[in-house]
Formats: sequence, structure tokens, C-alpha cells
Amino acid sequence: MLHFPHAKINLGLHVLRKREDGFHDIESVFYPVALRDSLEALPSNETKVILHQSDEEIPLQKNLVYKAWKLMHDKYNLPAQEFHLVKRIPSQAGLGGASSDAVSALKICKEVARLDISDMDMFALAAEIGSDCPFFLNSSAQIVTGRGDVTGDIDFSLAGLYIQIVKKKTLHDGSTGIPTPEAYAQIVPDENRPSVLQLISQPLGEWKNILHNDFQPYAAKKYPEIGEIIQKMYDSGAHYAAMTGSGSACFGLYIQKPENHFPGNEYFVYEGFIES
Repeated sequence: MLHFPHAKINLGLHVLRKREDGFHDIESVFYPVALRDSLEALPSNETKVILHQSDEEIPLQKNLVYKAWKLMHDKYNLPAQEFHLVKRIPSQAGLGGASSDAVSALKICKEVARLDISDMDMFALAAEIGSDCPFFLNSSAQIVTGRGDVTGDIDFSLAGLYIQIVKKKTLHDGSTGIPTPEAYAQIVPDENRPSVLQLISQPLGEWKNILHNDFQPYAAKKYPEIGEIIQKMYDSGAHYAAMTGSGSACFGLYIQKPENHFPGNEYFVYEGFIES
């Protein structure tokens, strides 16, 4: 059983308010991109997650693919599986790779056991794993609110644009990304502003001045290389460039392929025309 979990980018990310449960209410448009991992499940006597093309060492109990299997196992007595996960989506990037992997694991488990689970129940299972997991049950643009677990389909497309996603492999302090709790701690919530849906309805050329990621100012201040990536994208003709999620990957949207270069030994780079 083989699935190809996809990444996402955030078009705008507004932190609206802090909730009584300690989480934050957000508003963002999540947009799927064709950057994908691959996840295969094989019958086994013992459940394990084997990582390929990754130097990460994640304890089994903390791996979201394992958590997805454990959730299905506990609820539906699912048999053991050996998961092989080929990582192409970088971690600690704001691209949703781990969440997407987990949702693919849920889908695989459902198919392996031939379970009759409703869309609503799959949504609840995904939300139990992580706030942004429900988005990955579908492959379309969605408005995301709540703590990231309330989604709604929207009629919106970036098809035909060229996207470039860039992440510095190691930041100047030796870290590989920005911890989400640290990023949230720097935010001053603001709910008195136009909605992200209103903003993305404006021409692409205006987004630079109106469509913002609330995490970006802090991230770019602490890690100037993030701001430098975004500026390089604009200098290369991007109509819009921003950090995605809480970082540290950035993306640029172009009319045509840019003539810039990010050395592969220092940067992760994904690029191509958006097909849908």
C-alpha cells in the first residue's frame, strides 16, 4: 500500500486570539503543493517506521505515522504494519510534512483493514493527531481557522504560476528550524483586520503589501537569512514571496521560472509550475 503525502504553503497567516485552552485561533489559506514524501505500509509482526533519505532520529512513540497507526489500532484493532517513509518534504519548515505523512498513514490503515469510516470520523481522527492534520484529508485549497483544525473548501487556484520553495538547511545558530511554541510566544494576536479570503481576492501584485504571515517578522529578525531568501525571490521577479507556517521555509510565486540560484549544499529547493 503506497501513498504520496503532499506539502502545503500558507497564503497569509493571521493569529487572531489566544484561547482559554492555551491554543491560538488562526486564519490562513492552506494551499497544496506537489512536493511529496512517499509512504508504504507492509504487513509485519511488529509496527515500525523506517525513514529513508532522512538524518532525523525520531523515537517511534513520537513519530506521527506511528501515532496514526496506534490510534487506528486502539480503535479498530488494526494489525501491525511496517511503514517505509521516504522524506522529501523538509522538517521544521512550515510545509506540514509530518502532518501529511500522518494523514496518509490513517488512509493506508483504513484501506488495509477495509474499514467503513465516515469522512466525519476520519476528520476527527486526523484532528486528534494534530491541529493541521484535517487539511491533508483533501488536496484542494482551504480556508483554515480555529487552532488549524477547522477547514472549509474555497474556489481558488494558483494554477499556471511557478512556485519556488527554499529552506536554509542549517540556520546561523546551528538549528534547522523554528520551534512552533517559540514562534507563538512572540506573537501579539490581532483580530481587527481584513480576512485572508478578502486579501487573496486582490491582484497577485498587491499581495506583497497586504498579505502577511504573522510569524515572519520575528523569524526574519532572529534569522536574517529568512529575509534574505525572500528578498532574493523578489529581486528575481517574484510577484509574491513569504515564509510559510511558522517557518523556516519560504516560497515565491512567479509568472515564469526565475533566474536565481540557491546552492544545493546550503539550501533545500523545490520548484516547478503549479498544475492545479
